[in-house]
Amino acid sequence: MNEVKFGKKWEEQDDKELVRLYSDNTKDIVDIAKQLKRTPISIACRLIKNSIINFEFEARGYSTYQTTDYYKECIENKNILKKKEKPKKENVSTNNNINNEKYYFDLKYDVDIMKKDIKQIKSSINELVEMIKAVYDFEDNN
Repeated sequence: MNEVKFGKKWEEQDDKELVRLYSDNTKDIVDIAKQLKRTPISIACRLIKNSIINFEFEARGYSTYQTTDYYKECIENKNILKKKEKPKKENVSTNNNINNEKYYFDLKYDVDIMKKDIKQIKSSINELVEMIKAVYDFEDNN
């Protein structure tokens, strides 16, 4: 994990390589993450940003990734980094504003992702309801 570019800025070349690797259809987000030295979740988020997928769970290999020890390790390391970012006592007033703003944008991003997920779920449910109606209509006509 120490090789991972945790929180590092994505360069244009990184995005091009990501799109190329994902478009190849042979690698999942874990394989791509290892190759690009990023986390799988950052790969999924970047695929969204590049309009390749709409939701994290659509990323190839995402559901499998969530069940792995690697996922737990990534979450644990992210939490450790967040703890390290806590402000020191002497700079509490200025750092609180910065941390509150960062926390706000992190939460806003999480809420936006959840809204997209909910919208996708609603759409899927509506499709299922229409299919069920079609089955009942078909059965009623026969």
